[in-house]
Amino acid sequence: MILETKQIEDAAFYHVVNDIGFEATFSDFGAGIYALSWCGKPLTAGPKDPVTYLHHSAYYGKTIGRIAGRIGKGQLSFEGKTYALTTNEGQNTLHGGVRGFSYQHFEGETKEDENGMRILFTLHSPDGDQGFPGNVTVVVTYFIPKEEARLRISYHVESDRDTPISLTCHTYFNLGGEKTIEGHALKINAPEVLTYDADLIPDHYVSVPDYLDFRKEKVLGPILSLPALSVRGTTGIDHAFHRPEAKGEFVTLENGELSMHLHTSYDDVVVYTTNYPPFGLPLVNGRTLCLHGSVAIEPQYESLDFPRMTVRPNKPQENFIEYSFSVNRKHNHD
Repeated sequence: MILETKQIEDAAFYHVVNDIGFEATFSDFGAGIYALSWCGKPLTAGPKDPVTYLHHSAYYGKTIGRIAGRIGKGQLSFEGKTYALTTNEGQNTLHGGVRGFSYQHFEGETKEDENGMRILFTLHSPDGDQGFPGNVTVVVTYFIPKEEARLRISYHVESDRDTPISLTCHTYFNLGGEKTIEGHALKINAPEVLTYDADLIPDHYVSVPDYLDFRKEKVLGPILSLPALSVRGTTGIDHAFHRPEAKGEFVTLENGELSMHLHTSYDDVVVYTTNYPPFGLPLVNGRTLCLHGSVAIEPQYESLDFPRMTVRPNKPQENFIEYSFSVNRKHNHD
């Protein structure tokens, strides 16, 4: 395997190439994925300029924490107490607040053995960080096997007191670098979807409506233009899908040439189809940012289920997200 490192501003980038041409580049700023590709074919979409990647507000490929998603009015009600969090989306807290994990430097380390390469990123988050309780240590490990087009992300979290943690990876996918993902087909093994209030704060789960029922694979283009998905002057998917048990393959994304298969220990996945401007940003896959140019797929805990996501002293939280890629025959869009 090949490992190259370089420094850009005050961030370290790690570029890994395995024996079958699967490539991944990571950054210690936000413990993030800068780019994935396989045999020269881009798999992800993010800013082409690494400096832009570091500072962009769209969370491209970054580790999201302490809690993925939105918390209304920046008020965390947990175990009988209310904690005032930093707010970064109007009066609400989004993806961990003003300086969530995606805006913090992790300590990077590399380990290689006969099985493949591991990139470990460690962060010590003090009590009161962005308003959240507890001194927390997070280790994000990216593992690339020697001879597979596969990336496994492992999350290990420790805390000195009870505290809720729901981490995810905010990677945007576009298989093969197509202009948009409207020709991609999506499958999600989930019978329920989350509803939201007017401020996009999670409300409750309902049975997935027919137009969002991806248990049978659907091509995205016709779905994205449906009037039912028209919100705030744009169209697209921005929903959390829920499954009752975290077993088996959760999500499949494919185009005519490549497939991505997602397995995870989480029971929710948020899908966001790049619905909002500003557009025109040059991307690492050779395209420019446009409406529906990529799809973010973000596994995480069931929304606001604080008891389930609580880390307790002497009981670390362990989760994983795994993407595997394959070459497939041309998808039939008929």
